[in-house]
Amino acid sequence: MESADFSVDIDEDYHGYDGPVHVNVAEDTPILTEEMINAFIELGKTEGDFNGADQFVVSRVQALIDNKTRSGTAHSYIRPILNRTNLVVSLESLATKILISDKVATGIEFWKNGTKYSATARKEVILSAGVFNSPQLLMLSGIGPKEELDKYNIDTIVDLPVGKNLMDHAYYEGIFYRQVTQ
Repeated sequence: MESADFSVDIDEDYHGYDGPVHVNVAEDTPILTEEMINAFIELGKTEGDFNGADQFVVSRVQALIDNKTRSGTAHSYIRPILNRTNLVVSLESLATKILISDKVATGIEFWKNGTKYSATARKEVILSAGVFNSPQLLMLSGIGPKEELDKYNIDTIVDLPVGKNLMDHAYYEGIFYRQVTQ
């Protein structure tokens, strides 16, 4: 599945195209941003795509924007199908466990307003809880390294090295002030 439409110079080996999520660099780059990028380049830093192979580069921020409108996953994937009868979106809820029967995910357990609920799926369960919560949910559900699950008295359903190859983007955002008029 293609996922993103890029309008910036990017490392083509690491991005999708033709999808509903649009990735761009903000049109109005502040002067301070340009000055900082130039300063890093003068110091020998490479300018590049921080979502590519080398994430230790200086770059303008890539944002999920299309025609000055946010273009994220909720806008691009969820909103168009909110009227489906087979989709329930529960806001302000916390998933705490994937329900599993015979090594097949059948639903989820979640909390909302202090009450525990469970929801079953007719076809499939899609886990999309982020870089930290996805491995946590898998392990709370019995999918993970047996030695880790045993420490917390969680029955092991599948012994896998979940969470052992954690990767996320290296990113630093600085806020700077200057007194210059233009």
